[in-house]
Amino acid sequence: MNKNMLKSKLYILVLFIIFQSCKNETKVIEEQLIKCVNKSTNFAEYNPIGKGDFYTMIKEIEDLFISNKKLNDSSKKSYQDMIKNVLSDEKNDKTFYDNINKIYDKYGYIPSVNNYLVFNDCPFQVLVTEKHDIKSTLFYQSQALSGIQADGYRDINLIKELISLTSENDFTKIVYRAPILLVCVSSLDNIYGKAHAPVENFDFSKSK
Repeated sequence: MNKNMLKSKLYILVLFIIFQSCKNETKVIEEQLIKCVNKSTNFAEYNPIGKGDFYTMIKEIEDLFISNKKLNDSSKKSYQDMIKNVLSDEKNDKTFYDNINKIYDKYGYIPSVNNYLVFNDCPFQVLVTEKHDIKSTLFYQSQALSGIQADGYRDINLIKELISLTSENDFTKIVYRAPILLVCVSSLDNIYGKAHAPVENFDFSKSK
């Protein structure tokens, strides 16, 4: 075996090891985020129906969006279309909105309290504890969510940016769609008279 061929094989091996390491790290990060969200929101304790977790509730809300034709499916493109067709429409479907809140009530979820934990507290904890790469979807989403909250969920363009920065691959995972869906519901709150007061912008750069 000549030296060039050996170098090529070593290079491929190193790339494979790096790829596997990154893949494993991402899996750990996502698992820790799921645990943190369920624990911080006390989902097991306050869930009246006694089964499922935070992400079960999110999937039920997403299914409601789909069954009411607000979303075609759970793809990134469908979410982008939904922002244009649903959140920008001030003559929206009040019954649909009320049904979302029924799901919140069903699971004992209080958005005004728990959304901060999902958007800010848990991502920050995970980023710090796991020393996660600052150039990750979790970090970029967290930064964007901070700006959206500071604006009171009013600026549709900020929500569009949140979707855009989430990669196609990550969009297939409910853990990354969950905060986007909650943001969309909070934006609908503004349409139906439950206006959100802007909150202080959270600096996630301090996580490093």
